[in-house]
Amino acid sequence: MTNLKGPIYVSGPMSHYPDYNFPAFRWACLELRGRGFEVLSPHENGQPGPEISPNDAWIYYMRLDIQLITKANLVVVLTGRECSRGARYEVEIAHALHIPVLPIGIALSIIESAQATRGGGDR
Repeated sequence: MTNLKGPIYVSGPMSHYPDYNFPAFRWACLELRGRGFEVLSPHENGQPGPEISPNDAWIYYMRLDIQLITKANLVVVLTGRECSRGARYEVEIAHALHIPVLPIGIALSIIESAQATRGGGDR
């Protein structure tokens, strides 16, 4: 993978996780932003207004997430994404749009290696 330009979208499970898995999303965002990347994360989408019923919240968030994915040059996935309906859809959309998808650990390793090779140069 030679294109290490952002933005990077973070995909992972949220539903049925304590605090919607926000700690894992926050960690991934901090790691990527700390390396100088623009990061797009569904955990930063905020809360829907009162016009969105609890039954429609998942669809509301998926629509927002899909918009973010279309702006990304890379999608990184968090642990457990295989068990998340939304994260599986996000990965499918990324593949359909020819956006590379990597587990967060591998993405960070590649980024660190590339930055070391370039002496921490521009992305």
